[in-house]
Amino acid sequence: MLRREIMSEAWRNLSSGTAKAGWLMVAFVVLVGALTSSELAVVAALDARARQYHDAGASIRILKADGGVDAQRCDVLPSTNGIASAGALRSMAPVAVSSLSGLTTPAFEASRGFQALLGVDEEADHGALISESLARRWGVLAGDRIATDGGQMRIAAVFRYPENDGRDSRLANAVLFPSLGQAAFDECWADVWPSTAAFDSLIRTAMVSQSNGGSVVIASLNPSLGQVFTGPSDYSNRVTRFAPSAAAVLGLALGLIGSLRRRLEYASALHAGVPGHQLNLISLTETACWATLAAIITAGFGAGAVLLAMPSIAGTLLGNVALTCVSGAVGAVSGALLVTALVKERKLFVYFKQRT
Repeated sequence: MLRREIMSEAWRNLSSGTAKAGWLMVAFVVLVGALTSSELAVVAALDARARQYHDAGASIRILKADGGVDAQRCDVLPSTNGIASAGALRSMAPVAVSSLSGLTTPAFEASRGFQALLGVDEEADHGALISESLARRWGVLAGDRIATDGGQMRIAAVFRYPENDGRDSRLANAVLFPSLGQAAFDECWADVWPSTAAFDSLIRTAMVSQSNGGSVVIASLNPSLGQVFTGPSDYSNRVTRFAPSAAAVLGLALGLIGSLRRRLEYASALHAGVPGHQLNLISLTETACWATLAAIITAGFGAGAVLLAMPSIAGTLLGNVALTCVSGAVGAVSGALLVTALVKERKLFVYFKQRT
């Protein structure tokens, strides 16, 4: 039997419905699609939790060492991969707003790097930085001036700093003044992402060299979500990491089911003189056609869901979807070939008696 004849025979089996390719494709799309959907749902939940962790400031590690932090060393920490931004902070005399008689507001000096950590333009150094909540309370905007015990204070910028997500609330009710001072600071804040305690030793390099007294503590800005982000381990240990293996098993089962029901047909072909290797090629061609098309359809749905819902992590997820679908197709082909390899001509009458 020539290659063209093999392809022709496979096509006749597919187009006539003998191979039941349509039903097998539907079963593949449903079963393997369910696996890919489960994987996407689990990863989406992990991604949402990671965003919540980062947005709540839990990824910010704070080195506290009163008078023991070198602002310049702290500011250059972002030159290391894994630290997005960093800056130093130190306490200063509180500010008394003239219109709020008898009340004072805590104040801090902040390094240029700290401005970047807050999302404030580093050029905003001609005035004070206040949080959105404090700006609402005072009724001021960026660029406004407000009378204090030290004279007119210009609001250089307003930064976002939520109070209700569990983070250290000091900055939500404090005034920050950009500083170029060289004196030692009290704290070094570093946004470590993905967050891991392994960077704590690097953050310690921001300490003043000769500082050897007093307590030194490193903690999360928002400990309510955990001191360490467990996202990488949660991703590595997710149940759906076995989706490609499960897809291969399901594909294998579909290939076996699709071919076992045709044992009589295969044995009859062998009895008619069709060589075993050519029978294998026909089965391979048939199964590869419907399994590949089903895998493409399933992958298309999965890719569409990824690009619409989670474009920020599309690279990883598209790879997972592709691997799952390919594994299912390979499993289907393997199952079909396994049956044709085990079918024997001498069992023709056994298969005939077992027909339904």
